[in-house]
Amino acid sequence: MLHPSLSASSGVRGRGLAYGSSFSRNTDAGFLTFSTYRAPDAYKAFAAAKEAIQGYIDGTTPFDKHLLEGALSSIVVRFADSEADMATAGIQSFINQVIRGVGKEWNTILLQKVQAVTEEDLKRVLKDVVMGCFEKDRCVTICVAADGKVENIKAGFKEAGFTVEVSELEMFQDNYGLEVEGVIDTKEEDEANDDEEDETGSEEGETESEEE
Repeated sequence: MLHPSLSASSGVRGRGLAYGSSFSRNTDAGFLTFSTYRAPDAYKAFAAAKEAIQGYIDGTTPFDKHLLEGALSSIVVRFADSEADMATAGIQSFINQVIRGVGKEWNTILLQKVQAVTEEDLKRVLKDVVMGCFEKDRCVTICVAADGKVENIKAGFKEAGFTVEVSELEMFQDNYGLEVEGVIDTKEEDEANDDEEDETGSEEGETESEEE
């Protein structure tokens, strides 16, 4: 887990490159996500965050002891919140033992491991895991920007070696840009059937009127 202050201390927000930035993870799916928001230039914020992480890895930026203690405290709080009462504790125990296949003492074991983490462990994880959010061969990057910012952001990512594809938001309104050739859109098919039924109903109504 990364303490939220790690992104702030990197200078992304302090340098005016974004209103905020953060990391989040989905343990079950195996995803780690880095995001920025309200950034004047998304690529500059992205590059600054990568530079900051690299600084921790190569030692040019020392770890702040107080931030590390804060990160540990936040982890403990999250575990406590996940078992705040008997009901949530029971749900968490079921998830751990039945779905994830770990023992009922997993949270306790994990907390013990967290407390034993060293700075070298952090550097290893930053290099092997976290930096994957910034490497073109290990991540998928999505950016939403105003038309006037597109070319600058595109140029930045292309210079970093990314393959850039630009799409208008209209592309995602119906099928989120995920149309598969040869697959029938059931929504469109249903709408077409409804239209046919309406037309048939109208014709029948006209026929009855004529007969009367």
